[in-house]
Amino acid sequence: CTTRQNLAQTGRCKDAGDDACSSETASASWWILFIGCRQVLMWLLAKLTDLFVIDFIVLQHPRAVSLLGPGLSLVLVQSKGWPSKLFWWGFWCAIFLYGSNDFNKNWLFWQDFLGIFNNENPSGNVTTAGAFRDLIIVAFVVSTAVCLKRNIVGLHLGARLYTRYNERLKETLREVLLISELSMWARRKRDQKATYDSAKQDFHQSEIQEQDDEVEIVFSTHHEDGQGNVQSQRESSASNQEYDGSEEYDARRRSEYYSNYEGDFVDMTAFLDPWDEPKITQGEDVTGKQIIEFHQGVSVITRSYFFSSAFGPVESREECIHSSQQLFFRLLKLMNDGDEQSIKLENLTHWMFKGCYKPEQQQDADDLGALFDPDQDGRIYIIDFIGAIDEVYKKLRVLEHAIKNASHISKSYEKVINMVFYFIIGLIALAIMELNPIELLVGVAFILIAFGFCIGEGTSQLFDGVLLILVRQPYDIGDKVAISDVHDPPDQNGSTHWMIESIDLVKTTARLMGTSEVASFSNGSLAQSRLINMNRSQGAIVYINVKFTIEIPYATIMIFRAAVEKYVDDRPQEWAGMTGFRTNRVEVDNNFVEYTIVLKHQSAWQDLIAIKESKTEVKSFCVEAQKQLGCTYEGPPMGVEITMAGQKANETPENPGAIQREQSMMQLMEIASAISTSTGAISTSKKDD
Repeated sequence: CTTRQNLAQTGRCKDAGDDACSSETASASWWILFIGCRQVLMWLLAKLTDLFVIDFIVLQHPRAVSLLGPGLSLVLVQSKGWPSKLFWWGFWCAIFLYGSNDFNKNWLFWQDFLGIFNNENPSGNVTTAGAFRDLIIVAFVVSTAVCLKRNIVGLHLGARLYTRYNERLKETLREVLLISELSMWARRKRDQKATYDSAKQDFHQSEIQEQDDEVEIVFSTHHEDGQGNVQSQRESSASNQEYDGSEEYDARRRSEYYSNYEGDFVDMTAFLDPWDEPKITQGEDVTGKQIIEFHQGVSVITRSYFFSSAFGPVESREECIHSSQQLFFRLLKLMNDGDEQSIKLENLTHWMFKGCYKPEQQQDADDLGALFDPDQDGRIYIIDFIGAIDEVYKKLRVLEHAIKNASHISKSYEKVINMVFYFIIGLIALAIMELNPIELLVGVAFILIAFGFCIGEGTSQLFDGVLLILVRQPYDIGDKVAISDVHDPPDQNGSTHWMIESIDLVKTTARLMGTSEVASFSNGSLAQSRLINMNRSQGAIVYINVKFTIEIPYATIMIFRAAVEKYVDDRPQEWAGMTGFRTNRVEVDNNFVEYTIVLKHQSAWQDLIAIKESKTEVKSFCVEAQKQLGCTYEGPPMGVEITMAGQKANETPENPGAIQREQSMMQLMEIASAISTSTGAISTSKKDD
């Protein structure tokens, strides 16, 4: 009794007996030290461990990833934050606080100077209690589960972004790389030319030519015999190479084989039906390395100088246009081929890629030509040069906006996953703490079922809309989309489209391109509609109908077809070619035969205005060609029926419309008769006067 009274009054044991401090209740001072001091130290130690393991070891040490492996390293990095701190808190609590030995109860048990810090201050059974043990287990389970969830969800969402935007990013970065290489080449040659001109004042021209052949090749006139000498040297060096079993050697040998027998082969592609190779898309697992490389590529397009410092700043479209104009004038000054308004693409690629002898150099030259798309003479004008770079800039900005919006959708998607995940983790934690989670689960289930009955139809539409955005993914930011009912017939001239401006899990905001009106659609309503993505509809097919009189000879029609085909082939920047010319209708009564011209445009239906302008130009050419060939169709004269009074055959007196029209006509006749009578009376009075 004395011991318990002392314990209750002072929080310390005064008796020297062994059973003096055997109370199962901890003192108030011990609780203050346990929560206010020891737990704070455990949490600080957990934060320091998190900082040391992740920031110093995993992210900074060069050999950490190779020793731990990429999977474990990624899990550790994903756990940074409260999950890692919670894990290390449980770890240090299990070492320093949980247990029945004297150290776990009181860290300073070995000293006798302050009794509040040794075994004189009773700790009860707190350090060995089952609740404390369960709390440490919950810390381990929750932190580990959150780390694994973050890793799995991060890989899943990263794989979604990679699968959706990787090809667009690769294509855009390829164009960025070409422009960057062109800019750096132009700056390097400008510096070389400046050095060359300054050295020319001190040395003889022949000595400079011997010292720097590259400058002579770039800035002197390239003669045909010099080109022939280079070609013969390349052929002799290629013929002396031994077989190395590589694919480049096989490709080179096939090229030499076909060049030797070029006269024996005829290009039969023009005589066959056009056909595109099918694209085989095989499902593949996206690795963490690919996701990291994808994010590194995305970081490139967000820089202020993503076209390289040699090109100039591109923070805005105005800066991009200004830098493009400076680059064009720089190239124009370097080329100096006699034309002060355009650049010859063949000379540019020949000098830039040193003759294009290697396969990769030839590929770069072809890609550069496809980027700037010269005219039929192979020349690039300033408007085409700046326009090509401007298109790349716009593609980069649209892609950046689309990726950011997709990341926003991914965060909303992750929030939904987190709600389900933490609910399940809460049930598991309750089960570990030996609390019955069934009652809570049943209560939540009843609430959700009642709520579902209240908004059943809305919940169904919301679920359809979420599936539309997360699974189907029919559009991105910046895409033009045609929205119509699934049963409506499609329009061959191009459907009315909307520009997508923002997307989330609930709604989509779009702008009608014809009137610039902004509308907000629920994703659930769009899930039941037909969505035509204009940006993904590459190679727009255009139909033009032309009528000929039946008496026109077939040979004349074939001449007309050849003229239209040549007109289309002379404009490779607009048209990919004419894919069809077939009879559509034969009207003997109206004396005409209608043919349909099928054309394939270079652009996607996203550029609807450009497609319509090109189509209008082809229509105008067809009219002029028909006039020149004398095969213009003129329709037969049509009869005109004028009914002054009476009834038409299909109108009866019971028809209110017919009666009303007849009464109106009679009133008009009476007014006209009155006007005529008054006019005659006035003329008679004038004669009498």
